[in-house]
Amino acid sequence: GLVGAGTAGRWKGFGWIRLDDGQASSQRALGPEVISELRQYSTDLNTYFQDLLPALQTSGLKSIDKVRLYGRELVSQIASLLTCVSDVHVARHVDIDGIQQNGSSPSNPYSQTVETARRLVRTLEAVAQAVYNDTAVFLFTLQSVRDSDLLQYRQERKHAWDH
Repeated sequence: GLVGAGTAGRWKGFGWIRLDDGQASSQRALGPEVISELRQYSTDLNTYFQDLLPALQTSGLKSIDKVRLYGRELVSQIASLLTCVSDVHVARHVDIDGIQQNGSSPSNPYSQTVETARRLVRTLEAVAQAVYNDTAVFLFTLQSVRDSDLLQYRQERKHAWDH
């Protein structure tokens, strides 16, 4: 498929998809400010995971409430990260088409850079989609697990936490 193909929800195709006039396309430049913001999201996500882990390892009804609370906070943080990522106009800064000049070799450094960029953009698209999917499954699980199910699951998996 085409790079950035399709739009849905907040997905804007990283700038490769021309959107209807009423839709806002990706606007943020891929620069040091965005990289710094993504690093901060990564640090914050690690903190949320670290908050969630003890709640998952502790038994009792209060820990179940903490799991749900920390889980929702984690989902919210991931949603913010995905919003940030989807608003980056990658197409403005990354050439994935390349320009073949007469007599130029596909093995020249520029062509190799374009091929690497193409793979990296595809990876970014696949990872972003996987994060959307996995976060939805995680949220669904948080909402559907009953208190007794979680306690039983913990008892069955207790040995896993000790390793």
